[in-house]
Amino acid sequence: MEDVIEIPGAIPAIVPDELFWKVQKKMVHNKRQYAAGRYRANVVYLLSGVIWCGGCGKRMIGTSSSYKTRVSQERRKLYYYECNYAKRTKECRNEKINKDKAEEYVLNKLKSDVLNNQAIPKLAQDLYAVYQSEKLESSGEGDYLLQDIARVDKQIANVVEAITIGGASLKVLTDQLKNLETQKATLEYRYQEWLVKQQKDLISLETITDHLNYYRRCLEDLDNPNNVKQAIEKLVDRIIIKPDTIDVFFKVSVVTTGGGGGS
Repeated sequence: MEDVIEIPGAIPAIVPDELFWKVQKKMVHNKRQYAAGRYRANVVYLLSGVIWCGGCGKRMIGTSSSYKTRVSQERRKLYYYECNYAKRTKECRNEKINKDKAEEYVLNKLKSDVLNNQAIPKLAQDLYAVYQSEKLESSGEGDYLLQDIARVDKQIANVVEAITIGGASLKVLTDQLKNLETQKATLEYRYQEWLVKQQKDLISLETITDHLNYYRRCLEDLDNPNNVKQAIEKLVDRIIIKPDTIDVFFKVSVVTTGGGGGS
């Protein structure tokens, strides 16, 4: 197995354990809703948002057509991805592609190139290294934030003094005071956020591995297409549909694939 490359921020959903498992609880609730048939009538296009036309570079959208069977005259539907520009203007000649064919290909690429038993441990290590590096780079940010808070505090004190003296328009001063208080609240929030990020082992290697394994399970859970779509959105950067190929570019990928693949 070749090394795995990493892209900073490739999986922005890496979160503390407590929040992660809250999300899983919500997923279980959603699964029960699906089992009850609440959303069965909806067709979920798993690749929407990440699928693009290789002819004109515009987005592709989910679409459908219906037909009647010859013998029973039963009405059935076929589902596709179609270039939105071609649909509107007829100027792009790229053909639409069968929904099941495109989705099956992308899911197989994810399973074989990213979420396999050999790649997941190395990928988790690399993502953890990226997290540690970003944490180290931001280690000095707290001092700058405290300096900014002190600066705004001084400005607030000056405005309050001006209001007390009454040497300027009260409305102008109160508006200025509100703006400064908003700035201070924002800075304090950023400082607290920075403190949380600096906590030791806030994100562990095990947490990242859990996420990757969770995405792998999502890909197998075809009865819950929204879960599958979530995994695709987290791991796939874009999919390019050309007349003879499907190119898949991952946010994280195995070196041997170069981040893409063709059919």
